[in-house]
Amino acid sequence: MPASLEKMCDELDVEHKKLTETVCHDEISIHNYHTFPALEQYLENDCKGLYEVLEKFSLELFKASWKYQFYKSEHHVQQIFENHSLIVSPVGQKVYSSMGTTLI
Repeated sequence: MPASLEKMCDELDVEHKKLTETVCHDEISIHNYHTFPALEQYLENDCKGLYEVLEKFSLELFKASWKYQFYKSEHHVQQIFENHSLIVSPVGQKVYSSMGTTLI
């Protein structure tokens, strides 16, 4: 993913986009970072945006590589464990296919 976070957030249309006009990087140093009240929100938004980019990108990769003919077959289960091509929800640790159905 050789692109800036701003570009990836825009291209993948995630909820938390870069807050480019909030903080000027040239003004911040190790000695004065605590004097920028908007910095915490800026960094939090960056982290959330990056997470959403990675989540969307991994879903697109999964959809592009997922083969319907192997769904619910022994070979499909083997592919899951060999390639780790899973989408795991943080709630309940369920594993979903690209069609949204629960696999495990």
